[in-house]
Parts: sequence; C-alpha cells; structure tokens
Amino acid sequence: MTGGCERIDTLRLAQANGSTPTEWPEAATSLRLPAETDADGRLWLPVSVDGSPPVPFLLQASAGAPALTGARPSGPEGGGAGRVRLDGALLPDIAGGVMVRNRRLSLGTAALLHQTVLLVAAEDWPHVRPAGGAAGVLGYDLLRRYVVELDAAGDAVVLHRSGFDFAALPDVRRLAVLSRRPYFEASLDPGGGDDRWVRLLLEPADPTALCLDRPAGPDAELELGGRRLRPAAVHCPGPPADAGVRDGVLGAGALGVLRIVIDYQSSRIGFAPLP
Repeated sequence: MTGGCERIDTLRLAQANGSTPTEWPEAATSLRLPAETDADGRLWLPVSVDGSPPVPFLLQASAGAPALTGARPSGPEGGGAGRVRLDGALLPDIAGGVMVRNRRLSLGTAALLHQTVLLVAAEDWPHVRPAGGAAGVLGYDLLRRYVVELDAAGDAVVLHRSGFDFAALPDVRRLAVLSRRPYFEASLDPGGGDDRWVRLLLEPADPTALCLDRPAGPDAELELGGRRLRPAAVHCPGPPADAGVRDGVLGAGALGVLRIVIDYQSSRIGFAPLP
C-alpha cells in the first residue's frame, strides 16, 4: 500500500511544472534535435541544465516529471529543495530523491523554464546511461507542449510548435493520455480467428518493439503505418503499472521501422513507414 507521504510527494512533483513557461526560437515552427540511439533503440536527447554542458536525457513517455542523476544543477535553488518519496507510478522504478526548483532545461534553441527536477542518487538510478555519466529522463513535460516526431532513422526528435500536417501520414489514430501516459488502440490479428482491439502504451524507453500483457498466438500480428508487427514471443515483462488500462506496449524496437508523431493537445498519434 502506498503511504500518505508518498502520495503527497508524488502529487507535489507531478503538479510542480503545470503552468511553467517555455522559450522558443522566434519565427521557427519546428526544431530538429539530434538524438542518440542506444543499443536497445532508445532515444536520448542532449539537454542542458542551467546552461551546463548537455547531458543525455532518455525520452520516456511514462516519466511524469523530469529527473536527473550524476550531476547537480548549478545556480540558485530558486525556492529551495526538498527530499521526496514517490509511489512509483510518476517515475517508474524511481523511489524518490531531492526535488529542486526553478531549473532551465534547454533543448537546442528551445527551453523549458522554471522546471522542478528530481535529483536521484546514482545508486537509485534504474536506467543504463550512455558512457555511464550524468543522465536524465524527460517525458510528459516535453510531450504535452509540442507535436513530437520520433525519427530514429534520422537520429532526431523533431519538435513542432504549429502547422504539422497529420493528413500526410498514412495512419492516424486517437491518442488517450491517462495519468500522463499515452495510449492508442490497434486491431490485433491472432492469426486465425476474430481480430480483437488492444490498447497499447507508447513507451519509447522500453526496448521491445511490441509486447502484450496476455500472450497471443505465434502468428499474431497488427498493422501500424503500413508495417506489420508481431508481438514478442513472451508477454511484457513485470507487472504493468497501469494494469487494467493497457493490453501491451509499443516500444523502441518499433522505431526501427516506423516514424511516430505524437500530439497530446489534439489527442492524435500518427505512424508512417520508414524506407
């Protein structure tokens, strides 16, 4: 059972960046950010914290708040810091850390201003880091602000502030954001029998291409953006944090064959095949 302190601290961190402003280059409608793709296909973005040299931040859709390890932001505390304990849903596999306010997270020439960031001890950090140095995670607080295009083939994440043409994508679906996590539905062909609809969590920080919480037959597959994907032979690892909400996960492995465009504000997700 989650204790009262964890519930209160999780709520404090979740709400901390609710109305914080952004900085965007004048006259630009989109911004292309170089991304590092690790051996698992996951995308890491270079993010500068308070003007420091950029460190890699894992793009994790289920991260409901920014977190950082291996480096401490410089500059004024901007309202102080406090140690918090989390219930596990806001930042998967992170139990807590020190909450530091008023940080500037710069992504190229764009920036998220007055951010509250959780500083996590190295021994409590669950993600393998490129080169083993400082790193972070960033998800909801980026994805909710822009149309975000994941282009692993071009080693980039593209932020669109306005004007993205979803009509140019061959496959556009409704996106549901529940408890800060993005879900969409797809029709699963079990390979003999009636198709069934499944709700998938989009999680580019999960190495899998496609896994299901309940095993499907060996011939099962679903189609996204003109590509046919087969679920992993085993079901998704570990108990889902959103049990009863999702049926599986579309992860980083799918970025090898699909370009994915996410629009939280208009509740849309689009897919296009990579060459």
